Amino acid sequence: MMSDFQDLNRNETALDFSSQELVEKFDSYLAAQNKSDGTRYIYTYMLAKFFNWLGDIPWYRVHTADVIRWRDDLTEKYKPLTVSTHLSAVRSFYEYMLSEGVLNSNPFFRVKSPKGT
Repeated sequence: MMSDFQDLNRNETALDFSSQELVEKFDSYLAAQNKSDGTRYIYTYMLAKFFNWLGDIPWYRVHTADVIRWRDDLTEKYKPLTVSTHLSAVRSFYEYMLSEGVLNSNPFFRVKSPKGT
């Protein structure tokens, strides 16, 4: 499969894409991975929510401390399983960006999901 980002011209990078464009590219990636429509919907919805939560923080400048703060915010509102699903969805996006060579590391790498159901 050809990378979604290999066909960009020299003046354009994945860092230039809007959050909506990134959600769409992530959805295309999930479809190519044969993820179900339900999984694609949930993962892209949760990624869009994460981008909204970031506010002024660019998605490519997220650090583990930001992820932990987000997880803690989610933990105040949702049950552990829902928080884990949020983390899995956005972690998958960052793994995708890592595999595409857009990022050098995944800020979700060492962040644990909450215990419980």
